[in-house]
Amino acid sequence: IVNSPKRNFAPRVGLAWDPFGNGTTVVRTGYGIYHEQTLIGFFEQNLGANPPYQETITVNNTRLDQPIPVGSNPAVVASDNAPNLIRGVDRDFKTPYMQHWSMDIQQTFGKSTIVSVGYYGSKGTNLIGVADINNLAPGFALTRQCATGTSTTPTVACQAIAAGTGLPVVFTSAAASLILDQIRPYRGWRGISMIQPRYNSRYHSIQVSATRRFGGSSQVQLAYTLSRNMTDNQTDRSTAPQNAFDIRAEYGRATLDRRHITTVNYIYELPWYNKQAGLKGKLLGGWQVSGIVTHQ
Repeated sequence: IVNSPKRNFAPRVGLAWDPFGNGTTVVRTGYGIYHEQTLIGFFEQNLGANPPYQETITVNNTRLDQPIPVGSNPAVVASDNAPNLIRGVDRDFKTPYMQHWSMDIQQTFGKSTIVSVGYYGSKGTNLIGVADINNLAPGFALTRQCATGTSTTPTVACQAIAAGTGLPVVFTSAAASLILDQIRPYRGWRGISMIQPRYNSRYHSIQVSATRRFGGSSQVQLAYTLSRNMTDNQTDRSTAPQNAFDIRAEYGRATLDRRHITTVNYIYELPWYNKQAGLKGKLLGGWQVSGIVTHQ
C-alpha cells in the first residue's frame, strides 16, 4: 500500500558522571531517536471505506418502482448528489520518529534527601496527520470562472458564489460547494483526506524534583515541571489544517501543553504497633496514610 522505509536508524547514548568522586552528586545526559509504530487501521480502514469497495448513492423523492422521480432528468439527479469524500495514505510514507534529549544534576543531602534539576526536550518529525489535498488554495477561486448550471445565471467568480454575493440568486452552502467542485485539483471528488507524515512537534521543559525520607516507610516527594509543547497538528487523524498549502501557519500550543505542573505525593506510616506483635498488633499495626496532590 505504501513504500515504507526499511532502514530506520535509532541511535541512543547516555552518560552518567560523578564529578567529585564521592557519590553525592551525579550529572546525567542522554540522547535518543525513537520510531513510532504506525496503526494498521490507517491503511486497512481507508481501503474498506473507499470506492469501489463501498459505494453510497442517495436519490430523494423516489420509489423503488420509480427510481427516477417523474419529470426529472437522470443526469440532473446524479449531479445533485455531492461527489464522494474519500481517504487515502501518502505512498511516499516516512516513519514518524521522536528525538529525546536531557541533562540533569542529582544531589543528595545527607542520607535522607535527594534533589534533581534538569532540562528535558524532544522534537517530533514526520508525525502523522490528515490534510485535504483536494482543497482550494486561498484566493485561487478569485482567478477562476465557474458555470452555475443555468443559462440565466452568468458565469462568475467562484469565490463570489461561495460567498453568495454578486449573483441574481442566492446559493446554499451545499450548492456553492457543488459549483466549486469544478475547479478542484481532482475533479469528480470533493474532500480527499490524505494521511501524511508531514507534521512536527517541539517540547522543552525544566523539571525539578525532591524526595525526603523519614523513619520507617514515611516519605514525601515533590515534582515541578515548567514546559512548553508546540505543534502544527493536534491529532493524528481528525483535525485537518485550515490551509493544507501552509502547514506552518498551524503552529501553536499543543492540546497537551501544560505550562506548570506540580505534583506532591506522600506516605505516612502510622506510629503505633510498629512491631505488629500478637493478633492486636497484626490488626492495628503497619497501617499507612498516602496521597497524591496535582496542580496544573
